[in-house]
Amino acid sequence: MSVTFLISSLNPGGAERVVSLLANQISKKKDVIVITLSGDTPFYKLNDSIKIIQLGSSQTTSTFGAIYSNLILILKLLRLLKKLKTKHLICFMTTSNVLGVISGKLLTNIKVTISERRNPLTHDVGVWDNLRKKVYNFADKLVVQSEEIKNYYNDFIDETKIKIVPNPIKIYGSIKAKKENIILTVGRIDSNKNQQQIIRSFFRLNKEGWKLIICGDGPLLNELIELSKKLGISDRVEFTGVVKNIDDYYKRASIFAFSSLSEGFPNVLLEAMNYGCACISTDCPTGPSLLIKNNFNGFLIPLGDKSSYTNHFQKLIDDEKTRNFFVGNSIKSLENYSLNKVAEQWVN
Repeated sequence: MSVTFLISSLNPGGAERVVSLLANQISKKKDVIVITLSGDTPFYKLNDSIKIIQLGSSQTTSTFGAIYSNLILILKLLRLLKKLKTKHLICFMTTSNVLGVISGKLLTNIKVTISERRNPLTHDVGVWDNLRKKVYNFADKLVVQSEEIKNYYNDFIDETKIKIVPNPIKIYGSIKAKKENIILTVGRIDSNKNQQQIIRSFFRLNKEGWKLIICGDGPLLNELIELSKKLGISDRVEFTGVVKNIDDYYKRASIFAFSSLSEGFPNVLLEAMNYGCACISTDCPTGPSLLIKNNFNGFLIPLGDKSSYTNHFQKLIDDEKTRNFFVGNSIKSLENYSLNKVAEQWVN
């Protein structure tokens, strides 16, 4: 049986990364098609056997234009799903979920799995929230990443349809690359990711010989660059933008710093643990507490406790023994997130 994924794009991002991993894994046994709503060039590499179809939707700010554009997308999807004779449609993120349920379930009656990747309690999707409350219960399955997020959807979706599935990773085990005195953080540079806290903590540290690398792009990039200059640490802080070879940065980094105010499930934290980085994270809703057991495989700091964040940050820099202890325990805790195990939960 073939499997078709539907997502807005394959631009850099956590959900897009998950789709690429799942599609590549599932394509080993099944025919896989990935449909993107946009026409953007895919950032993530997919296996040659996977067919990519881009609908090329355009962005518009007018209400009428948005309604018209989405009606056209539904019509395109409906025709495409019938042409492909799709049996199972897997949708990622709110817009794709709503369009997928309408075209794939209500109008075609195929198996439709939808997936939310963000915390609905903190992430505002505007008018799409009303739409998902009306159509999500028609889906065969809703996949979320935590019990807290599941509880939100229990109010308007049959609880038996909701399934908690973690994000997948390729488990590497012991990383042979030499670790350097690098602190790494990865993600979209915006107010929610809160990289400003990492920069300010790094400024306060005794950090002789250490460097902070920030990978990602976003609306606050220039503001953070100016902040590092203002604090006089621009020679120790590197902004890389979006990078294709992110694995190389994980391999080199000794410490991974995470500072989000809210999450669905933090892919980058999972990947950092997989690459042997000692992790420090804010205990934001939801996700970090699923991955980190405080003082066992990382430091989990209460949201808003900036002094504690800085103090524990300093301990990771000062104490290689603690870093190694966290890394060893992290690697042991990753088995439930193995790509093979997680992929099976999506197609069964």
